[in-house]
Amino acid sequence: MDGLSSAANVFGAIALTGSIVKICGSYITEAKNARDDIFTLQRSAAGLENILLSLAKILQGRGAMELSVSSNISDDIDNCISDLEALETKINPRQKKGVMRRFGLRSLKWPIQRPEIDRLVENLERYKSLFILSMQVDQTVLLTEVAQSLETSKDTINLDKLSVARGAEFDSFLDQHEQVCLPGTRTEIIDNVIAWATSPEERCMFWLNGKAGTGKSTISRTLAKFLKEKKVLGASFFFKRGEADRGNAMKLFSTITRQLLIHIPQLAPGIQKSLEADPEVACKSLTEQFDKLILQPLKSVKQAQLSLSKACTYHNMVIIIDALDECARDEDIRAILRLLPALQESEIIRLGVFITSRPELPTRLGFSQMQKLGYRSVVLDEVPWSVIQHDISLFLRHRLSEIGSDRNLPCNWPMESDIQSLVKMSTPPVYFCCYRLPCLGGPPMGPRRELEEAAHIPE
Repeated sequence: MDGLSSAANVFGAIALTGSIVKICGSYITEAKNARDDIFTLQRSAAGLENILLSLAKILQGRGAMELSVSSNISDDIDNCISDLEALETKINPRQKKGVMRRFGLRSLKWPIQRPEIDRLVENLERYKSLFILSMQVDQTVLLTEVAQSLETSKDTINLDKLSVARGAEFDSFLDQHEQVCLPGTRTEIIDNVIAWATSPEERCMFWLNGKAGTGKSTISRTLAKFLKEKKVLGASFFFKRGEADRGNAMKLFSTITRQLLIHIPQLAPGIQKSLEADPEVACKSLTEQFDKLILQPLKSVKQAQLSLSKACTYHNMVIIIDALDECARDEDIRAILRLLPALQESEIIRLGVFITSRPELPTRLGFSQMQKLGYRSVVLDEVPWSVIQHDISLFLRHRLSEIGSDRNLPCNWPMESDIQSLVKMSTPPVYFCCYRLPCLGGPPMGPRRELEEAAHIPE
């Protein structure tokens, strides 16, 4: 018997278990002589009904023809139906219409004694075990085959065809000494982005924009560090103007693909298929690369495959693209922003994209075309000055504490009035043009002696 025929029989068994549960419910209401026995049988029938519903769902699924065990349990299903029919006939009050007419429903007594209840429950539990075992065996076989397929694909995929932009990935050797946000600073912005990154209901795009030195890259690194620890960072690309492969978009999608393959190995068959069809796809247009290396492999991932992944905590994954405005060609920036929203077409994995840039024309135009799709955004230039002062104060206290420790200065150095003076000196023009504090973003401060002199370090 094929899977569809088995499914039809299972629905017959489901109808019978439902009827038995309902009849038991009537006896519990009207009969008073054996409530514990009635409850016991009712619970066992309801449990079998739930197992049969799961079995029917599997047998109706797309892969039912491949489920050898579940598809060959027709004899067990037929036997189960026979036993359920006999039980329904025995307890159905309709079989006692004469008694009901003469004495009323309340005169009915539960027709099964305790020893027989034990035997019936044992029989129902046996069917439950048989059906559960068949489903477990099928799932194990299916998942093992998927795992083997993934391993084979990873072994055969030619990663040399996926060239990487060296130094573009978060935590790369070239950028290992770059700053992250000082704890306690930028908290509202970072919490906002993390909430977006880990929510399955949010829009797939987030744009953090601001002028030079407002902290975009520092926030990107802080976010990347957090998401990597939570195993939600799918990929990252940090553009940097004038630095070989990081200054243009030629290797953007192939670099992202290599990283996604590590965290979502279920992409391997789709990527392998694309590379076999066109070994030079990574050298084609941005549209071709995105479609063949990312979008189509992503859309081909199935739920059963994803359950094997040990790399991701959530079905949410995030791609970070930092300093998009430093990509050399304006046309490439607009193409990237036109392509990325298509990631939301994936039904199984939510890939969010976090982008930082200056609010320059190509980026503004790219995001303006997403108005219908929607995206989240934060403008760093609009952060209240009181918040910036708070963050600067934290940074100065932290840095001055390090200086004091290095020089064995008195524990009361610096004086609170000196710290407040430094905070006041950090007016917006100075902040944006000179210091560009690491706690807020941009490169580290200038020569350390400038800060030391400003803080009145004693001789």
